[in-house]
Amino acid sequence: MIQCRNCGMELPDIAKFCPKCGKMVAPAEPLTEGRENPPAPQTSYPTPAPYLAPTPQPAYRETEVQPYQATRQETEVQPYQAAPAEPEGTPSEISVFVMGIVSIALATSGLPGLILAIITQSKARAREQAIGPLTGKAKTGLTLAKIALPLSIFFIVLWTVDVIVNAIATWRTFSFLRELFQEFRRHVR
Repeated sequence: MIQCRNCGMELPDIAKFCPKCGKMVAPAEPLTEGRENPPAPQTSYPTPAPYLAPTPQPAYRETEVQPYQATRQETEVQPYQAAPAEPEGTPSEISVFVMGIVSIALATSGLPGLILAIITQSKARAREQAIGPLTGKAKTGLTLAKIALPLSIFFIVLWTVDVIVNAIATWRTFSFLRELFQEFRRHVR
């Protein structure tokens, strides 16, 4: 056991600080009785290999220069060809695409989807006649309109059948209620 130099409290040998005063305890002396001391840290390092400077290389290589021979394609100048201008009043590719998407969205509503699908197809055909074959978004818009057309017709038939069935059911209900009311009036009189 060791004693704290500040307050005199007895401390175990392994203590680093005094619990009473908080001062640091002096480091313990190396052990010599019966126990081995830990090995001393290695202070020598291996000798580094000698530095070998790279051998100098010439700054350039002497090579035979071949003369440039232009090909026929490189000598002919191609004139600038701008994209063909769209005729005035031709529907744009984006407008046909957007109309195709909206016609699919409106297909479940019946008649509005049918009307928009027909308009989209006519706009796409007008663009095709003015510019040529449809590509990209315009072709996609036309395809969506072609899908929306039978889908709209299906929903028109569906809604029509639904209205007729509901009208018949309502008429039967009112007929039943009318007969019930007449029967009630006969009993009251």
